[in-house]
Amino acid sequence: MVSPSRSAELASVDWRAVDAARSQPDRKLIAGVILGGIALACVFWSELSLFALVLVLALIASGELLRLARLRGTRPAALVALVAVASAYVVAYLRDVRAPEELPAVLGGALILSAAAVLVRSNREGAVASVASTLFVVVYVGAMGAFMIAMRGMNEGFRVVLVFGLMVVLNDARAWAVGRRAGRHALAPSISPEKSWEGFLGGAFFTFVV
Repeated sequence: MVSPSRSAELASVDWRAVDAARSQPDRKLIAGVILGGIALACVFWSELSLFALVLVLALIASGELLRLARLRGTRPAALVALVAVASAYVVAYLRDVRAPEELPAVLGGALILSAAAVLVRSNREGAVASVASTLFVVVYVGAMGAFMIAMRGMNEGFRVVLVFGLMVVLNDARAWAVGRRAGRHALAPSISPEKSWEGFLGGAFFTFVV
């Protein structure tokens, strides 16, 4: 049985827009192939090219997460988050496999600076949520994503990163294909109404099999 809050959330989704997005030409697929080619070239070229690509993508992803947090009524310390994310990638590039030893310092600095940024505000309402959302972006996009750069510096790092990247691409592509054809149950309708549970499970199963 669907709860009243879930029913209200589903009712707020513009399903006509979702259907229109699903019926569009395969522009997303074409864009994905182009971006995948660029990413593959960066992996092959050098650790520096991979670092530059991933850093740009990480900052874009961080900006999107910060925007979503603000839409939810939270006020993260955006500048602190972006600087900390960039710092995590720089540390990973400079330290290679030793980066995990340095990343806790980045996280600690982000915690201190985000708390300070919130405390100097005239309105400190929701201070804990602001600090928490800032750290979430730093950990999720910064610390976790930086391991890709650190892995590139390992022995056989090229192969490790290549396989890891291909698995991510396969998961995303299969989830999109399954969701487009068989998606019926929205995964997070208020955040991304095009994503479905069917697509999520299809992508996960395909990646596991591969």
